[in-house]
Amino acid sequence: MVGDKLTRREFIQRTIAASAGLAGAAALGTGAAATAQQTAATTSRVIHMHAPGVLDLQARHTDYQKTKMMVQTGICYLTGELDVEAAWQRLVGPQDSVGIKINCLGGAQMYNNTVLLQVIKEQLMAVGVKPGNIIVFDRYGGHLQGTGFTIGQQEDGTWVRATDGAGPGYDSAVTQQFPAHGKSTTEAAACSKIVTQQITKMINVPILKNHGGAGITLALKNIAFGIFRHTGSAHDNHCDPYIPYMCRHPLIRQKTVLHILDALKGQYEGGPGGQPQFQWAQQSLLMSQDPVALDFLGAQLLNQVRQEHGKSLISNNHMSHIFTAAQLGVGTSDPAQIDVIQQTIA
Repeated sequence: MVGDKLTRREFIQRTIAASAGLAGAAALGTGAAATAQQTAATTSRVIHMHAPGVLDLQARHTDYQKTKMMVQTGICYLTGELDVEAAWQRLVGPQDSVGIKINCLGGAQMYNNTVLLQVIKEQLMAVGVKPGNIIVFDRYGGHLQGTGFTIGQQEDGTWVRATDGAGPGYDSAVTQQFPAHGKSTTEAAACSKIVTQQITKMINVPILKNHGGAGITLALKNIAFGIFRHTGSAHDNHCDPYIPYMCRHPLIRQKTVLHILDALKGQYEGGPGGQPQFQWAQQSLLMSQDPVALDFLGAQLLNQVRQEHGKSLISNNHMSHIFTAAQLGVGTSDPAQIDVIQQTIA
């Protein structure tokens, strides 16, 4: 990469099928994912950027330049643009208010990498998004503050906001119904007013972590539980069908332009709370516009590391929300319909 552009030679796409591109795909399997609808679906692209040394887990230091290069190179591969600015302009513009959905549930031991968030904000501002129109947000103010975020306007002019507490709350006019597992009734969950009233576009930035209930907590769960006010039955049946139904809401699909899985470090056991003894430096970012494909591949990364540490694999049944989401048309979990572009930053 030279400056903010990729040369033609550097941009040659090394696209491979997901089932061959990442070791451990067979361990995850396709299970319920193999539906006729998915087979006919448009291929989804997932970019796997890897940069050895970008994160020193012990020193808790992140290399800014490598992180920036990972994001810039990844967005070019994802959009097919050679120029970084042109790539971002495919997603956002000066007229937008952009929400960056993060995840602070793991507390001070497991939350979004702040250097990565800085880079994302800088990229948005570079294409004309006003600092005051960039909102980093999560559901609970206490979770944000517990990980070191200060709620309110930041020194760079951007905002950190929470939905609950002193935040704007939920929009009773924008709800998503879902069939409660094991019941003959449906329930409804309201959407955050940050999403319905304060932003026009959203970038979803989950972290790489397992979850005792849902198996994994990646792109899909970061939306469903981080944006909607869940009901008592939302956690039933490993959070399925609650997660898929929230993620299929038309407003969510309309406004969400990008998912960036913060896999600079990961946690393979003990989630969703932060457990340092189960964390490792993965040194990766996964980028996609398909949250199902992203979660499918993120689950493979978790299962690879779990296997290396003698842990049982997260089964398809335990993370069935991925496959239900695919069946509902949210994305694809069929390896034949996922193209992975892998790139290593030296």
